[in-house]
Amino acid sequence: MKYCLAFLLTTLLALQSQAQIPQQGLEAYFSFDDCALIDTTAIIASDFGNVNITNTGDVKCDPTDCGINGGNSLVFDGNANQLNFLNTPSNIFSVTNFSMSFYLKPGFSTSINNIFSKRDLGCDDFHVFSIDYNPGSNVLTATLSEDTGINGTVRMALDPGRCWQHVVLVREGATSRLFLNGSLRDEKQAPKIIDLTNSAGLTVASMICEERYAGSLDELVIYRRALSQRDVDALFVNPDQIANRDTTIFIGNSVDIGLTSTCAEDFVWSPAAGVSDINAGTPALSPTVTTTYRLNLAEANCEAVDSVRITVLDPDELDCSIVYLPKAFTPNNDGLNDGFGISNPNAIDDLLSFEIFDRWGSRVFSTDNPFEAWDGTFDGQEINPGVLLYRVRHVCRGEELVAVGSLSVIR
Repeated sequence: MKYCLAFLLTTLLALQSQAQIPQQGLEAYFSFDDCALIDTTAIIASDFGNVNITNTGDVKCDPTDCGINGGNSLVFDGNANQLNFLNTPSNIFSVTNFSMSFYLKPGFSTSINNIFSKRDLGCDDFHVFSIDYNPGSNVLTATLSEDTGINGTVRMALDPGRCWQHVVLVREGATSRLFLNGSLRDEKQAPKIIDLTNSAGLTVASMICEERYAGSLDELVIYRRALSQRDVDALFVNPDQIANRDTTIFIGNSVDIGLTSTCAEDFVWSPAAGVSDINAGTPALSPTVTTTYRLNLAEANCEAVDSVRITVLDPDELDCSIVYLPKAFTPNNDGLNDGFGISNPNAIDDLLSFEIFDRWGSRVFSTDNPFEAWDGTFDGQEINPGVLLYRVRHVCRGEELVAVGSLSVIR
């Protein structure tokens, strides 16, 4: 049976869709599509709803019309370009929880760049909010300071293998958190919640204390609450990456490659063996041995790097005597570990039955297809979290074998 099912083994693509903007606590969302400098949330009742921005120095649209979600992004030249937020409520940068999410792609500069700033004139540490980038060290710093002794400043190095970088700053009480590309990179607990109250407005690329930001900016979202890791994941589209997860194929088969959102124009794959076109962004990969492929994506003055590993199996060498199943799964529709099934279905000569039973012995799932997985439901209803039993009856080299065990449903 494993031979006739070999052609059914396909590539699992983890294609990222457009960012799903969480709505709870949303104060302002600037997509910058068509270079519009207006809040697209249209939350009239919100203090931050319909926030407009004035453009000082003629901030430009990306001339390539390339942004994170297929629209435009803004480009700052590091000279006179500056954005000023209108109607910025003073209390969102006072003692309340807030979060900022944005994508940036730094350009060429030799000095520390200011990206966001809300501070009175002068460069002291009193009631300061600022986000700066140091191109020399490739470090981004978010400054939240009430005075010299009370601050929640957090910092992190940007990922060198990416062009677009997704940054999320979260203030929750006295704690500051800084996320990069979906991962928590720095966290600081201040002695008390930091009062950021001052009379200044929020600006992008000011030069009060640092040089103006040089580079691109896109998808700015501001919240009047502390975002969770799940919220951060929802906002992250993982740009400039290979969309395929590491996967397994039978010898003689191929994998069609997909890419996440990217502005790259030049592509180079290595090694070249098994690649249909080493300069194509989405070639077919047909390795004859297990191979880790590396992709270099380049655009203008930026280069990103990613890789994918393809494991190649020979069906004649598979051991059919052992059936592998995970100990638990999380059917919460997040795209990760949502199904419970046989981990090595290609090794099975003939599956007689794969059954799952609840604690009372009632059968909640049954199949004779080794590639089919259980989604954690029975009669259209979600099974409650807990421990269940499975039984697998299969044929290996003419002998019927039975494998039994337990699994945990985690929600």
